[in-house]
Amino acid sequence: MSNLVNDVLHLNGKMRHLMALSLIMVFACLTGSCGDDDDKLVDEPETPVNPGGDEGDEPELPDTKGTALFFDVDGTTNFPAGVEAKKNITVSKIEGEKNGYQLTFAEGDEHFIVTKPLEADLVKRNVKLTFLYQCDTEISRLGLQYLTPTASEEVYKGVLASSKNVDVDENGYAVAGFVLTRDMETYNWGIKDNMIRLNIKVAANTILKIKDIYLEETNEDPDPVEDPDFNKYPLTFTPNRGAHWNMENTYGIYSGISFTKSGDEYTLLIDDSYNASGIALEHYIATDPLTRSLIVEEEQVVELIFKYKANVDFVLNTGLYPFDNPSEDWPASFTESKVTASANNKPDKDGWATFTHNLSRSITTKVPRWGLNVDENDQQIRFMIRDVGADFAHPEKNGLDKLELKDVHLYVREKREDEKPVGGEVKLFLEAAGYQIEKGLTTFDENNGEYDITFTGNFAGLNGGEYTEYEVFTKALESELLAGVTYNLEFEYQIPIALDAFRVLYWQENGGGDNLPEENSKGTEACSDSKWKKYSSPLTNRANHSNWGGKGQKLRIHFYSISMQDPNGEEFGKPLNVKVKNVKLVPAQ
Repeated sequence: MSNLVNDVLHLNGKMRHLMALSLIMVFACLTGSCGDDDDKLVDEPETPVNPGGDEGDEPELPDTKGTALFFDVDGTTNFPAGVEAKKNITVSKIEGEKNGYQLTFAEGDEHFIVTKPLEADLVKRNVKLTFLYQCDTEISRLGLQYLTPTASEEVYKGVLASSKNVDVDENGYAVAGFVLTRDMETYNWGIKDNMIRLNIKVAANTILKIKDIYLEETNEDPDPVEDPDFNKYPLTFTPNRGAHWNMENTYGIYSGISFTKSGDEYTLLIDDSYNASGIALEHYIATDPLTRSLIVEEEQVVELIFKYKANVDFVLNTGLYPFDNPSEDWPASFTESKVTASANNKPDKDGWATFTHNLSRSITTKVPRWGLNVDENDQQIRFMIRDVGADFAHPEKNGLDKLELKDVHLYVREKREDEKPVGGEVKLFLEAAGYQIEKGLTTFDENNGEYDITFTGNFAGLNGGEYTEYEVFTKALESELLAGVTYNLEFEYQIPIALDAFRVLYWQENGGGDNLPEENSKGTEACSDSKWKKYSSPLTNRANHSNWGGKGQKLRIHFYSISMQDPNGEEFGKPLNVKVKNVKLVPAQ
């Protein structure tokens, strides 16, 4: 070895120089720096340089995650002529985030924001748009337009759930991602200076925080996304969110019910835990505010639809927030339906039954019309759960200790033929007040449309006895009455005394009526023999009584005379027999 070293040392300068070059080349090949580009072991970064932040930021190095997208905060970006950077949105930077923004949505029918132009062509066209977001309200529609700078048609991407209702990271941010590969091919997008416009449908005053906005390389196939059914309006409930407007502070969000949520499924526990005495006078929950204006045309109906599991029958009573006059406006919005135990209502293989609850009259007759203006974040529906029996305030006592709901929504559809207003005469059927029958205060016999009714008397509850109402109800209308038409209430009767205080009230049920009487009701004459007399009196003011006349609504009829109500009257406290037949509503000529 020593001889070899000595030989090398004695080589002339030229030879030593050539040998050094050879050693360097061998070392370079061993470390992987020789060979052509196709034989690289480590790919160079292929993403282009990201556009910088606002003016004054240092240019960013290539980002290994992908191509970052940015929004213009201070108006310094030179967008191409004709490109509007944003509309009805205020944008600001999130402190401490290089690529994070707070978007505040102002009032207006359209909301969008445009990304800064790309500073270089995208090398990869199989990309996924990803970002983190934080928003208390659901974003009901997200659509993208690809600007080259000519804007493409909008491509619907879906709904962004409230970050309160999905999994989030330790900072409260949810993840969103949309594969754009097919869009890139369709619209030839991804060239230097191209932009993306994000069209966002959300209620005014909503705040959306969005950060880490990237186009990442992906091998995922684009998910087929169908345009949403705009006739469907999802409804949500948020446990323990607390009151956020004055009416909720006064009338509450939920009472007598605690509930949990998983996705769009809710488990309601019916209990008495919301009252100091241990008794809940009402069991109800209120939806989160509607986020999209509810549009219902003249020949359409709007239904509340949900899937449910319940082991017993119960009554659902819905009311509409907000209301100005609790004694009139609030009850006038009530719509009541009996809900059958899910096992008896054609459940699917998983035990879910479907229930449909027509809210058309409540919604379209409410003033101002419910659901049109969502900017105040106060258009809500209150679900009241009641028992089917006499102890209606306590469904839990009859076995309804739990109720499961899912896919709760409003749906707008065209009226079926059987739901359209019917012209001509409308036949009515009578029924007794249930409590009067139960307490033996009324006998009620019907035979082929002819009614024989006896009221036992005791109008004022004499001697501590039960109070008697001399009243009956019409059964629910099977179809809607024609708008703008005055109907006469007609029937034939045999009544032994004159009823000078006879009156007809517009019963408050299923979104109409107000329990107030028709101002022009006529009285009846006495019948001294068995001959039938005819009664006819116009329902002149039904439109002023919460627009009474919708399907499912009723009349309340009082067979009163002044002498029956006056303690000194001749008929006070006496029984009364009434025979009635051929009850109908007839369009006035």
